[in-house]
Amino acid sequence: MAVGLKYIDETDKCYGITGMVVAMMVWENESMLTSLSLDSDDNENIVFSHEFFVEGNPRISPKYTWNKIVEHYKIMMQMFVSNVMCRHCVLHRKAITPQLKQLIYRHLEEEGCNNCSLEKDEVKELFEQYYSSSQRLFSHAGVQQVVNQFAETVQSSRNLSREQILHHLQALNRL
Repeated sequence: MAVGLKYIDETDKCYGITGMVVAMMVWENESMLTSLSLDSDDNENIVFSHEFFVEGNPRISPKYTWNKIVEHYKIMMQMFVSNVMCRHCVLHRKAITPQLKQLIYRHLEEEGCNNCSLEKDEVKELFEQYYSSSQRLFSHAGVQQVVNQFAETVQSSRNLSREQILHHLQALNRL
């Protein structure tokens, strides 16, 4: 079966979840991570802390709210790109095809334009930055070793708390 955006099996899902968690660690957003569950629905595998969510409040300025929405869009972009990159580069040892890269970008462009009111060139710039960073990250032999070990842990444990995640991924800090 061709590797694309959808998970092809449980191992593929473990690597996707791992990619997202590694992205949160590398881009220093781990404080927003509460736990993960392999058995949850695909869009609910990672549980975020309350600080991740933007709540409407008439006393908060619209600019502040918009900045938070854009900040969270960036985190989601990092996670999405890292999910696909980790599965392809580490698990399947394949390069991402130009067609798949374009598919990822189109999905993120639509999200950024519709939900964040970003211009296409702003989305493109962010995407290229995160894409190239993720490509370097998941090409690193040391990161691949940590990723393989963590994906096995996800598959065997099924559920991990924030503390367990941080413990298992502390090796990333030494790379």
